Amino acid sequence: MRYLILAMLVLFTGQLQAQYDVVLQLKWQHQFQFAGYYMALENGYYREKGINVTIIAANPDDVDTVPKVLSGQADFGIANSGLLLHRLAGEQLVAMAAIFQSSPYCWLVKGDSTIRSVADFKGKRVGFFNREESAELFSMLAQNDISQSDLIPETTKVSLQNWIDGDVDVLPAYVSNEPFTLKQKNIDYRLLCPKRYGLNTYSDVLFTRQDLIDQNPQMVLDFYLASIKGWKDAINHPQKVIDIIKSQYQSKKSRAHLAFEAQELLEFIHPEQAKLGQMSSSRWRAIAMMHGAGKQKIDEHLNGFIYKPQKLASSRFSWMHIIAIMIILISLPSYYRLLFKHKKSKSQLETTLN
Repeated sequence: MRYLILAMLVLFTGQLQAQYDVVLQLKWQHQFQFAGYYMALENGYYREKGINVTIIAANPDDVDTVPKVLSGQADFGIANSGLLLHRLAGEQLVAMAAIFQSSPYCWLVKGDSTIRSVADFKGKRVGFFNREESAELFSMLAQNDISQSDLIPETTKVSLQNWIDGDVDVLPAYVSNEPFTLKQKNIDYRLLCPKRYGLNTYSDVLFTRQDLIDQNPQMVLDFYLASIKGWKDAINHPQKVIDIIKSQYQSKKSRAHLAFEAQELLEFIHPEQAKLGQMSSSRWRAIAMMHGAGKQKIDEHLNGFIYKPQKLASSRFSWMHIIAIMIILISLPSYYRLLFKHKKSKSQLETTLN
């Protein structure tokens, strides 16, 4: 029986000490946008779970994280709401947590521009980029019955400097990037953002592939829990994150820019209003419709798209308790034998002394 107990303990501790090497693929270069993952790594939350995590920054010319996760080049990735398009296309990707509850992408116009709303875009020079990257911006146009033929689109990549020089009238922008540069240059600007138009999409969604969940459900759960814990720390200690980014990740952004980024992006997490990373099927359905998906396709593919950590956590809880109860039950006879032997020896000693 002693050997049975030992075997069970070895099995149990082996489960706890299992080591996994995984890659997290970011969708841009190192910056505060990914603060929670840096904190989880720095504070040892992944290591405590037996997970060795490598965080990979994106190549600016190749920011699509989905192919890397699907191919196994990365195990986890960060994506925008366009992730859903891949699921609707039959690719078995799973959204684990929406860190930003609203999209930080907006349309950027000059402060003195006559453009006051999206309806004023007609006949204007507009810089475009990947529709999948920011579908909500294109949905703003569709909502105002504006098609691409109503605009003068720039077919080549347009920079912020092109916008400053007046080469384009409207530019897609990220609230924590271009505005910082414009403030530094004392250039007045305005942002036209999706949320104002009722287009509230998720952004910076942590995701993985279904087969990884099937193969290593416990590891995926542990990665998820450690990441959320890291994000909670990042929210409470933004300055520490900035120190980590500058000292360990060689970010090209200045401390002032990282601080501006933290101030702007933390508002999109809404920790005081929502559970960190939470998602709902109703919002994903609305996002799918925004992308032009039909009800039949949504019904066919949306089920299973949202990760359910509670179910796995409860399974783990039950498994650990069953093991513990079994060990206790198996150990009780040995314990009582030892107790009886001790009492018998004590009684014999007392008899001898008397």
